[in-house]
Amino acid sequence: MSKSVKLAISYSLIVIGIAGMCGSGYIYLKPLKDEDTAKTKKNLISECKSSSKRYGHTVVQIGDNIDFISNGVSDWSERLSSMSLIALQCKGFKIEEFCMGTECKDSRNKDFSGIYMQLKYNQ
Repeated sequence: MSKSVKLAISYSLIVIGIAGMCGSGYIYLKPLKDEDTAKTKKNLISECKSSSKRYGHTVVQIGDNIDFISNGVSDWSERLSSMSLIALQCKGFKIEEFCMGTECKDSRNKDFSGIYMQLKYNQ
């Protein structure tokens, strides 16, 4: 192969490489569409609610928040453990409110005895 052919191939590969890097940067930096974000949020809320139902707590969704209520103060260590597992399993959420004891209020300002935890969508 002559030197000019090798040089042409080299420049062609450099141009293809630069174009590929620019294209991948565009795709990486391109923001998600609102519909994708809304769909993701809906899926995360659904997953959080369904994975937590096996623990036997009352689950109430209010907007982007999910309330978990466990009435009563017996077996508090088991209930607290299950609330901790729920908080870990619900990806994309943070604990907004937490109360444990005989003088708790939920998001509707109702008094009850037990454990109350509110998770808020955080993305």
